[in-house]
Amino acid sequence: MSNKADQADESKASFAAYILLSEPIQFNTLEIAEALAEDYPSLEATELFAKSGQEGFDCDTDQFITAPLMMVDGQDKNTVLLVRLPGYGTWDPAAIPPRQMINCPNIKDALARNRSYICVSVSTRSDDLTDRFRAARLASCVAAVFARLPVALAAYWESGDHFLSPEAVVNMADKAVSGDWPTKEWIGQNLARDTSFDPPAAQSCTNGLRHFLDYEISYAKAPVGLDEAAMWLWSTSEMALAFGNKFEDGHTIGLEGVAPKDSHLLRRAPKGFQGSEHELLVMFHPKSYANHEEMFGPHNLRPHPNPEEAYVQPNYGFFKRMLHGMRTS
Repeated sequence: MSNKADQADESKASFAAYILLSEPIQFNTLEIAEALAEDYPSLEATELFAKSGQEGFDCDTDQFITAPLMMVDGQDKNTVLLVRLPGYGTWDPAAIPPRQMINCPNIKDALARNRSYICVSVSTRSDDLTDRFRAARLASCVAAVFARLPVALAAYWESGDHFLSPEAVVNMADKAVSGDWPTKEWIGQNLARDTSFDPPAAQSCTNGLRHFLDYEISYAKAPVGLDEAAMWLWSTSEMALAFGNKFEDGHTIGLEGVAPKDSHLLRRAPKGFQGSEHELLVMFHPKSYANHEEMFGPHNLRPHPNPEEAYVQPNYGFFKRMLHGMRTS
C-alpha cells in the first residue's frame, strides 16, 4: 500500500516517510525545527519561522495536519510538509510481503501497535541528482527527529515501498548527512524465489532507484541466494550513485580479477519492456537461467582489446565532490 499525503508535482521526485506511532503526539513545528538544527547542524538551511521569531504550527497526530517547515537560505532550502490525513497511514500486518520487511523484521508487531502517524514529505527543486539527494536527505533527517521518540514504532519509506525500523531511519539520516548514500534504506527490492528451477532461482528489481537516476536495476533469474541477488543490486546502485559509473548495454560488472565472461552482463531495456513503466538495467549472472540474446538480441559493444584493463576502479568520493561543487574527475 502506498499513500500519497501531498500533491507534489509529478514531474519531480518526491520522498516521503510515514513515522508510525504507538500513540498520538502533540508538537509545535518550531520544536521540530529546533531538534533538526541540534541533531543535524551541518544541514545548509534555516527554518523560516525559527529564524524570524514567528510562532510555528501546533500539531496533533490525532487530528488533521498539513503544516510546513520552510527551510530557507542554504543549499538544502526546501519545504518539508508534515501531514496527517484521516484514513491514511494504515497497513494490514497480515498483508506485508517479506520484501518489505528487510530493514524492519518486527514490522508486523509494530503495525499491530500502530495508533497514529506523521508523514514527512519533501519534493525536489529540480531533476539534478544533487537536488534529489538533498531532498531525500532532508526528508530522512526530519523523519529521524520523529523516529528518535520513544513512541516511534517503524517507518514506511514510500519511494522504496518498504518499512524501516526507527534505528534504520536514524542510520539513513546519519549516512546521508555525511554525504554518503543510504542505499539499503532509500532503495527497496522486489526479491522473489522461483522453485521451479533446480537449484531454485533468485530474482529481484530495485524499487526507488528511478527517483534518483530515472531507471531501475533488475536481476534476471539465476541459481543464487536471495541475499546475493540483493547484494549485487545494491552494490551496482551504489556504483552508479556514489561513484558515477555509467552503465551501457553490453558492459560487464564483477569482482576485481574476475574475467568478463565470468562476470554479470548488463543489458539496457527501454521504458515499456515487459510492461515496465521506466527504463531498466538488467543484470545477467554468468549462469543465469535467462538468455539475454533471446530477450534483447546481441549487443553492439565490442570486447575490450585487453581484458586485464577492462576492470574499472570505482571513483571513490565522486558524488561527495559533486555535492560540494568540486571537480569530479
